[in-house]
Amino acid sequence: MILLYISIDAATKETYAKIRNDRFDSIIPKLHLLNQKRKKKRNLPKTYMVFMPMKVNKGDLEAFFRLCRDIEADYLILRPLNYIEKPEMEHNRGGYHFNYEEELLSREELKEIFDKCSELSKKYGVKVCNQFDFGNITEPAQKSKHNSNSCMPSSSIENIEDKNSPNESEIESDLGTSKFPICREPWQSYYILRRGIFPCCHGYKPLAQMDDWDTAWNSPVLQNIRKQLREGTLSSYCRKSLACPIVQRYHSPEEIQRPPQIKIKGYAFLRAVNRLCFRLSVKIYRFLRSKI
Repeated sequence: MILLYISIDAATKETYAKIRNDRFDSIIPKLHLLNQKRKKKRNLPKTYMVFMPMKVNKGDLEAFFRLCRDIEADYLILRPLNYIEKPEMEHNRGGYHFNYEEELLSREELKEIFDKCSELSKKYGVKVCNQFDFGNITEPAQKSKHNSNSCMPSSSIENIEDKNSPNESEIESDLGTSKFPICREPWQSYYILRRGIFPCCHGYKPLAQMDDWDTAWNSPVLQNIRKQLREGTLSSYCRKSLACPIVQRYHSPEEIQRPPQIKIKGYAFLRAVNRLCFRLSVKIYRFLRSKI
């Protein structure tokens, strides 16, 4: 399967100029041409149109859905603007002063966007994949509407948080407590950019130069990242990637290190009890978990 992620984040030339440059009008015809050509190749590559909601482009949301419909994109990808501790990123483009920190949307604003995406998905027939809950993974045969690594219809993305019962993906992704790695990005993603090669979109620095793309995949540093994840820990590279939601979730040194074996067994037992009881309430589950 060949997947092509297209990061435009805008549906008008005015907004695109504020984020990137003034070449929007030359890009869109090429997307239509790409769609024509891929129809002759069994609809490959699959086209994923990326939209990172922020202050500057949230007014483009419906127009972006129309663009995805017109070029027959396979999915609209909702991807978060990375949180950076000290962004210090400002520039003037397209008559707009872009301040990275001020572009970050609140949880309430994002909830509104998610709800709107559900409506627009049905209206325009465009499927949506929400990647805001980065890195979560569920075990095989388990279904989760919060599993951001699987693209899904927008009818499954409207809830940011399940307030009634703990979600399986949330339970199974506890650091060091699952038989599956908490993040699978280093096995399935490879970001080749002009500034270098990254294991995921949250990497804090390049692992190698762009020209080393053919050898970096099995490089010692990337192998170590995978090894640490398999063992239930975060590598030093991951811990330094502060924009990663998983790292933010386990920000303290105690949480970043693998929990003692007794805790791992306790968490596994609690998960089994949770399933047998057809999902404990969030309050009860969290209380029991805090006592392990």
